[in-house]
Amino acid sequence: EAVTVVTVGTPLSLQLTASPDPVRPGEQVNLVLTVANRGGADLAGVKLWLTTPSYVVWNENDAVPQPDGAFGNTVYPGYGKAWTLGTLTAGQSRTVVVAAEVNSGGSAPADGTLIPMTAMVVAGNGASAAGSASVVVENMPVVRVALEEDRDPVGPGESLSYTLTYANPTTVSAPSAVLRARVPQNTTFLSATDGGVVNGNNWVEWGLGTVGAGQNGQRHFTVQVAGGLASGTEL
Repeated sequence: EAVTVVTVGTPLSLQLTASPDPVRPGEQVNLVLTVANRGGADLAGVKLWLTTPSYVVWNENDAVPQPDGAFGNTVYPGYGKAWTLGTLTAGQSRTVVVAAEVNSGGSAPADGTLIPMTAMVVAGNGASAAGSASVVVENMPVVRVALEEDRDPVGPGESLSYTLTYANPTTVSAPSAVLRARVPQNTTFLSATDGGVVNGNNWVEWGLGTVGAGQNGQRHFTVQVAGGLASGTEL
């Protein structure tokens, strides 16, 4: 979300955008600040200020251009940084890009947290404008699953094995995770690794417990293809 606020009677404008939205803990959020002189005369002494929002940090080296007096320091929430933009001629605009990072781990914001961002620009003649934007934090664990068979095609009456690969690519744990795969039609369940069992709905399932941040693993099960199936039958 981006909001531009232009003070009445001033030729200055400031647009602040933030992406991606939503953003996950540990992900980069890009702030793009565009200052423009919409008037018919030059504006001297233009200066831009950005206040670092809650749950976000960035390094001075990760801004283009770097802020005034940059030494490669980390900028924490609540701290402001300034850019001296100098003179903007009539119709001219300048853009500052800041690559920040949302806190992760124990300091990660809760799911649904709104992170508001604000900035301000002032010219030497007193003209000013403000801009704001916000992103929403998505902090629910997501476990991704891929399923592969050991061969294709397969003959009637033969056994066929499947491998399920799961992974939690997020920065938060997924508690009480259960992995399931349906037994294909025209097959009979034979076996499963790691204690996998078939439930009443003909799904093979494994209780994984907590799948930690960055954790991955595999489970396997084997079925027997029904005899007498016509060539080209899909399982």
